Amino acid sequence: MSEPEVFVFRWSRASEPTSGIESVANVGAETQWDLRVVVSTDSDDERFYAVFNSVIGNEEIWNVFQAEKQSSPTHTFGWKRLEDRSEVTWLHLLIPLPSKGLKQLRDKGGERDDEDHRVWLKPWVFLRWSLGNGHDTEPGRCRLRRISMLCFQSTIELVDRVNMLHQSPTWEYVLDDPFQLIQIIFESWFCRVDDVSWGVTRAARRTEQEVFNFVRCGRTVPRHIGQIDFRRPHIIAKDTIYMLEVLDAAILCLESVSNRHHALRENNSSGFNTDKWENTEQSLEYKKQLFHSTKLRILSTNQRMQTAINLLFSVQTVYDSNTMKQDSHAMKVLSYMAQLFLPFSVVCSVYGTPFIVDVTKSDTPFTPSSLAIKPQFWQLWAVSVPITIVLMTFIYAYTHWYDVKKIYRRGREFDLEGVENKLGLSLGDP
Repeated sequence: MSEPEVFVFRWSRASEPTSGIESVANVGAETQWDLRVVVSTDSDDERFYAVFNSVIGNEEIWNVFQAEKQSSPTHTFGWKRLEDRSEVTWLHLLIPLPSKGLKQLRDKGGERDDEDHRVWLKPWVFLRWSLGNGHDTEPGRCRLRRISMLCFQSTIELVDRVNMLHQSPTWEYVLDDPFQLIQIIFESWFCRVDDVSWGVTRAARRTEQEVFNFVRCGRTVPRHIGQIDFRRPHIIAKDTIYMLEVLDAAILCLESVSNRHHALRENNSSGFNTDKWENTEQSLEYKKQLFHSTKLRILSTNQRMQTAINLLFSVQTVYDSNTMKQDSHAMKVLSYMAQLFLPFSVVCSVYGTPFIVDVTKSDTPFTPSSLAIKPQFWQLWAVSVPITIVLMTFIYAYTHWYDVKKIYRRGREFDLEGVENKLGLSLGDP
């Protein structure tokens, strides 16, 4: 197996910052640095273990990472104080990405769910920092000796912001507060999550407009009902649910980071620059508000999709109702036809005799036949017509009475609900 390669950024107060692709052996051998960021794109556990051991070098944290990787939690935040006074902090956030237009991310560690064709990005960040042996030239100020950050399956936004820090002349501020790197991590995660959220919102807006245009045209006839796409609003609604889960996870993770940072600032036994630590806390709080803002937008999008889905089902209900009305009309015609001929059938069966008879008296074969109508034929009409009129009148009176009773019942229920709402009472409660 070939030795894994990683992309490394280095900063040193004694020399210029450097960056480039290096082997793991070179990463462990190089010691002239104060701040180091290692970006690994290798998804193989055995190869990544070599990178992890070179940068972090703690077997217990590696076991925790493996357990969390198997369970795929939405977010994690943990820290551990080591025996050499150094501290290791690790972060993780599960980010769902729509598969359209993001195929390149799938090749960099994302996993695709075949059921809904979605890409999942699983960035992990490990941060190790240790205290210095003495104070800096400024009184009351202690800088960190070394800070290492390892990024696994990182987003492209995080790499861009690390590169911006690499070119910044104020990179030494990180040595005063390592949580500034965590603030950069959340900034990159927010850019990715917010971009995906806007994509979901735009897709929801297009779907919502299509549904409203469809309903505005009144297209509930059979040739148009097949044009309704019931699947797309459900997919977008599911995307909003995923995004709400991610945003809640990011906010919880930010709160854990803020609590840990606040505890370190309150227990400032090492003489850190408290002003910069306070600024970092304000920056973390600002990031949390950004996530809350995106969450509000996704909540609104979810409610709009629920409205569109309900509207689609209402259109389907109208179509089904129209179809049932057509079927009901045909059945009503058949029912009236049966009612019309039913008395005649009954009377005919009672009489049981033919009404037209042959009255030819000649026995010769070529004599034309002569037909005659019996007197009972007129009795048939005399009996059947009154029975038909009575039966139709009874059916009409019964149906009219039933409709009036149903309308009266609905009106009474409406009045009771109005009284209940005005009085603030529940008629069903004791």
